[in-house]
Amino acid sequence: MIRFNEVKAEEDRIIKHYTPCTRQEYSFCPSCIAYKDESDRLHNEVNGISYGRHMGIDVPEILEIDLGKKAIVFERIRGEKLSNAIQKKTAGVEEKVTESAEMLAKLHRGFLKNNCGGLGKSEPFMLEMLEWQKKFQTFSDEARYEAVMNDMLEGSSSSVTLGHGDYKAEHIIGGYLIDWEFFGLADPMIDVGSFCALLWRDCLDSRKYSISEIRKLENAFAAAYKSTSGVFNRPQFEKFKTYNDKCDYFYFKLFEESMQKLAEGRGLVKKMVNNRKVSSSGLRKLQKVIRSAGANLHAKHVKDILHAYILEEQYPL
Repeated sequence: MIRFNEVKAEEDRIIKHYTPCTRQEYSFCPSCIAYKDESDRLHNEVNGISYGRHMGIDVPEILEIDLGKKAIVFERIRGEKLSNAIQKKTAGVEEKVTESAEMLAKLHRGFLKNNCGGLGKSEPFMLEMLEWQKKFQTFSDEARYEAVMNDMLEGSSSSVTLGHGDYKAEHIIGGYLIDWEFFGLADPMIDVGSFCALLWRDCLDSRKYSISEIRKLENAFAAAYKSTSGVFNRPQFEKFKTYNDKCDYFYFKLFEESMQKLAEGRGLVKKMVNNRKVSSSGLRKLQKVIRSAGANLHAKHVKDILHAYILEEQYPL
């Protein structure tokens, strides 16, 4: 065990244990795909927090590291999660979302070439970054890491940075950014897209936002990030946002695409929106229609989307 600071009272400490990761199969982050085991994520957390602090980001203090138990003891951060503020639709939530975009841009600017432009993969600096990352991570599949990195850069603006890897409102508590275990070299739009995808989930789950209000929050985040970092690639942003299969934005897009093809489905949706009520029988019928088109949407996702339309008091399709 490595102890860095004075022992704090139990209520001021929190222990994080690193368990086997199941995220590799759907991640776009090259360093995440190449993880050997949970020890890599522990080392990543330490390096990420150190880098975040260096960039002026508020991060939790590390009190102890236990390599044997694969655990880190952190100071406990007090405050409200940004995701809770979003779900409760508290006053000033748009300002908080904008501040989170500025914090992310601040983090990314440290490794974006000239603090504003793209970083081409042929640049010597890019090769230095690959070597730097390999120094603190032992990759189980180095060839796969290189392949994913090359694929990511081929399809992007050729911008690359050191990113958080799991940037979302749930990981921002009282202005502190936590959970750095997926920190690594990646396209900056991974963090931007992930935040906005999960922003949709938080808003839809709360049933307090109209679709237009969610889009307004997303646009505010994207605009603040772009103005602060100088970098924004719309195609990559949409790619990483939609790809995250754990967010309701993905289901929302799938729902809209299904409705474009299904006149019967549009009729059912319009009826429930006009009545301002999602009936159980109507939901079952709608699910049956959607499945007939080959789309696999859980009833919860459909219900959340319908409630969002009801709050907006219109069905735009």
